[in-house]
Amino acid sequence: MDYFFFYGTLLDPDVFSTVLLKGQDELFESDLTVRGFRCFKVSGESFPVLLPCSNSEAKGKIFRIPQSLQGRLNFFEDVGRDFHIQSFNFFHNNCKIYYFSPTSKLKISKTYWSFEEFQKVKVDYVKSCFELMKEIK
Repeated sequence: MDYFFFYGTLLDPDVFSTVLLKGQDELFESDLTVRGFRCFKVSGESFPVLLPCSNSEAKGKIFRIPQSLQGRLNFFEDVGRDFHIQSFNFFHNNCKIYYFSPTSKLKISKTYWSFEEFQKVKVDYVKSCFELMKEIK
């Protein structure tokens, strides 16, 4: 079991359950505000990236992700292509907190991403997540 900080589309209960096949309440650990980071839009996408940004903060939640679901999570986040798994320099319950950090492959906008704006395109995004997750075995 590892702790992951979710800061973007996985904060949406429908996206979360589509990807991880569980409700957020089953895996929720804690709210978290990370200082010195901000969520930015990815050009042409609905999901954000988390980047260092002085005098800023990113709000999100920590979830306990069992090993049995980490493959689904990595598939959804396209680990190795679009994202790398990084850890913060602080801990929760004496354990590392991981987050998804963008690779240079993603074209990042200078515009901030907001969960409220995401809600406007949520329906189409959830449909695309459902189709994507059908591909995982």
